[in-house]
Amino acid sequence: MPASYDPSLALQLKKKAYELGADLVGFANIERFANAPIMMSPQGILPSARTVMVCAIHHPDATIELDGEESAHASDSYGVQIAMNDKLDHISFTLACQLEDMGFRSVPIVSSNIWRYKEYKDLKAVFAPDISHIYAAVTAGLTELGWNGLSLSPEYGPRNRFVSIITEAEIEPTPLYKGKALCDMCGACIQHCPTQAFTKEVRGVNNVRVEDKDNRFANKNLWRCAWAEHFALDLDQGVPDVVNEDVILNTVEAQGRRSGTLGTCLKVCVPPDMRIEKPDYTQFTTRKNQFMPTGLPMPRKILDQAVLTATEYAADQVVVISEKTAKAMGIELGTLLPDAKSILAVAIKWRLDGYAGIDEDDRKRISSAIHEEAQRAMVFATLDIARIFDTLGVSVISQSRKAQAIIRDRKLFGETPDGYGICYSSVVVNCDLPDMDLPLRGNPGRKLRGTQAVKDLARAYGANLAGVSDIARINAVVDQLKGDAAGRTILDAVDLNDLFMPYEPSVISRQLRLYRPTDYLPDGKSVLVLGMRYPEAALERAGKPPAEAVGPYVFVQYQIHRELTILALKVVKTLQEHGYQAALTHDLTHLGTETGSPRGLHTAPINNAVEAVCAGLGQLTWNRAAYTEEYGINQGFIAIVTDMPLQADPVQAATIPAVCADCGKCIKACPVSAFEPARKLDLKVGTETYAFMPLETNRCRWATRYALTNKDGFEHNGSNLDLRPEAEINEENLAVALRQRDPINKFRPTIVQSCRVVCPLQKKD
Repeated sequence: MPASYDPSLALQLKKKAYELGADLVGFANIERFANAPIMMSPQGILPSARTVMVCAIHHPDATIELDGEESAHASDSYGVQIAMNDKLDHISFTLACQLEDMGFRSVPIVSSNIWRYKEYKDLKAVFAPDISHIYAAVTAGLTELGWNGLSLSPEYGPRNRFVSIITEAEIEPTPLYKGKALCDMCGACIQHCPTQAFTKEVRGVNNVRVEDKDNRFANKNLWRCAWAEHFALDLDQGVPDVVNEDVILNTVEAQGRRSGTLGTCLKVCVPPDMRIEKPDYTQFTTRKNQFMPTGLPMPRKILDQAVLTATEYAADQVVVISEKTAKAMGIELGTLLPDAKSILAVAIKWRLDGYAGIDEDDRKRISSAIHEEAQRAMVFATLDIARIFDTLGVSVISQSRKAQAIIRDRKLFGETPDGYGICYSSVVVNCDLPDMDLPLRGNPGRKLRGTQAVKDLARAYGANLAGVSDIARINAVVDQLKGDAAGRTILDAVDLNDLFMPYEPSVISRQLRLYRPTDYLPDGKSVLVLGMRYPEAALERAGKPPAEAVGPYVFVQYQIHRELTILALKVVKTLQEHGYQAALTHDLTHLGTETGSPRGLHTAPINNAVEAVCAGLGQLTWNRAAYTEEYGINQGFIAIVTDMPLQADPVQAATIPAVCADCGKCIKACPVSAFEPARKLDLKVGTETYAFMPLETNRCRWATRYALTNKDGFEHNGSNLDLRPEAEINEENLAVALRQRDPINKFRPTIVQSCRVVCPLQKKD
């Protein structure tokens, strides 16, 4: 073993990955990527990289067996794949942060990361990711490629989803898989492919060569392969002999979209030694589980582990219904899983305190963001619970839409009181579990004592930074800025058309209104601001050659939004359980905006930056970031208004304004001239004075929300649209511009704010 390898590092990372929910973990040295196209390679993204860490989650077998039987379009629980992707994103993000804590620059790669639909510069591939996880899994010794191009593991065949982390850490590579061939060219994928992707428009054979191992697979036309699974076109209406981008777009316009599909090649592909028949589940050969149930009662420890898993995601209640009880209730569990014996459901509830003083549209945005992350927490919980049973050989499905309807219609969690939200998910298993209705949280009988206890609570939930501002400090900031805000309008545009159709905008104008903490909570006494960092290399390397990849930065931006939302919801729920009111907000004063991304709109990097300065966490920069000693500008913030009296933190000494004044790069770099230096204000925050750079929000949004110019990162996605805004942006000229958006990549804006890319403060001192 080379002296540079520290075996404890690999073990630490494996331990964390398995704790986070990975089923497979492997490591590849960078030399194994020698044959990768430089623009799709880890060394292209992070030239100093030495290792790629790859993690996988196993598909629940019953989902693959039961869905897609009558039609590839017919599915009940295949949505679990979205939960798997989101869980892998959490794993990638968390491990990259851990590696950075250890002193290794690292870049997390998002699970589903196809940004470049079209050829880009020297990269001739279409549907090109930043790096290919299925190829990375081969290099990390976890898999080999089948003829269908899927990555087959000796444990699960193709029923895996992968994620990768690029790092400078030098870790001993996992040996390449060189066991019995996992693909014996049985031809099932060829025979059953509904788009004939293996028999039409096939251009020979691809080969991924890693060291001395070849991985040969069909060179398919990926547009054809994506006909239904990606573009959701109706298979029953036939697939043309020639499929390309124009054919796809014309068919979407003529026929509309039906639904996505379960990949048939995934469904029918089973390595030779794993094949078994389960006629009650599927007409196709399926995977033999390494473990076989005994039929004996499930050990109590397993059920306890399932319940404890739910508590990790802040669930409030677990309900278990046995087969006998289900029948008495008129519920046929066999409609969910052929030999189902029990259903286990988990729910999270939250109280919506306050918000009466903010506009209805903003209330809806906050409520929607909370609901989305609360639901994601519950599907994470049931995915993890499903894996507990699946590992024991128990047949299980999670995220069944039919089961969701049963929970809703039968009110398994009781009536939801007014002013509360609720989200739930379930697993259905073919083992006997006892009936149960178990509350998981409640009033602890004592109150949190002191500001430090609240900060410690937030850090325990995952916050990297926690600070407190009093109400008066933020009110004073709003008073100073309300003159600048007066008369400013914001243009909100939505697309009335479906995906992959021309953008049909509806644009509404509204007046900018600044908020105070008491607009969220009339009896509010304190504002708790929480920060979470992301790996700094994601911004530092954004758009840089040789890879010119922006996906990692886009990923960490929307992942920060997700992580902060569920973190803040946990804090809010705990404060409420201790007898206080609390309301979270992604943009307390309303000085921020939203950024477009392939996962939808999310919190912009400028949001809650001024509030963070008020809470003593950092200093305000000219590009409207909060610079912190710990992480530079590489973090996001969320705020919680509460009636718990907390001790305000002192505002940091204003040393950054002079640094910004000597630099000014952000002002020059903005492609739409959104900053207004002529209107710069001296903003008094507590005892300190900061330079506040006014921002024309509609101009900023032109690039960062609507991606109408490709100069804020979108050009690296292959976008050719480069429209510059007129002197005054209004409803009419914004709508004209939006109609020029590309029908395919309109829903995948990959935005990297130029003002951040050029900022020297992205690196901490």
